[in-house]
Amino acid sequence: YIPDTLYFESITIDSTGLLNWSLKTSDSTNEFVIQDFRWNKWIELGRVSSNNTQHYSFQADTSCGVYRVRVESVGANNHYSTSIDYPIYRDVTSLCAINSRKLFFDRKTQYEIYNDQGDIVMQGCGRIADYDSLNLKGGSYYYNYGDKMSMFLIKSYAFPVDDKK
Repeated sequence: YIPDTLYFESITIDSTGLLNWSLKTSDSTNEFVIQDFRWNKWIELGRVSSNNTQHYSFQADTSCGVYRVRVESVGANNHYSTSIDYPIYRDVTSLCAINSRKLFFDRKTQYEIYNDQGDIVMQGCGRIADYDSLNLKGGSYYYNYGDKMSMFLIKSYAFPVDDKK
C-alpha cells in the first residue's frame, strides 16, 4: 500500500492506545477503518464514521496487543495513512491444555485458529480460546496470538467395531 500524504495530515498513537489522525480537508463520504498489522496481514480493529471534520480519534484495545496501526479511508476513493508503531510491546505466552479443548493465554490477546487447510475456524480476543463447541476433527491446527504462531494436535479416536453379531 502507498500512504496518501495528500489526504492524511497526521497520525499519532499515545501510550494508552488513543489513535488520533487528521485530514488535510474534511471528508463527509468516507468511513475510516482502523487496522493493526500482525501475522503478516492487516487486521481490522474497528471503524469510525465520517463526521465531516478534519480530526478523528479511536481508542484501540491495547490489552489485545496493538503493535502497528494505520487508518484506511473507505468510500468512493480509498486512502491509507502511514503506519505507526504502538509504543508499548507486551509479550504473550500460551498454554495448550491437554484434554481441555481450550487455549490459555497469560494475558488478554487477539487470536486466530486455523485448520491444516489454512481456513480460520475461530478468532477472538481474550485470555481463553474455548474451541470445544467447534467439534474439530482430528489433525493439526495452527493458532496466531500476540505476535506469535504455534500449533496443536487433536487426536482422532477410532472405536472398535464388533463384526460378530
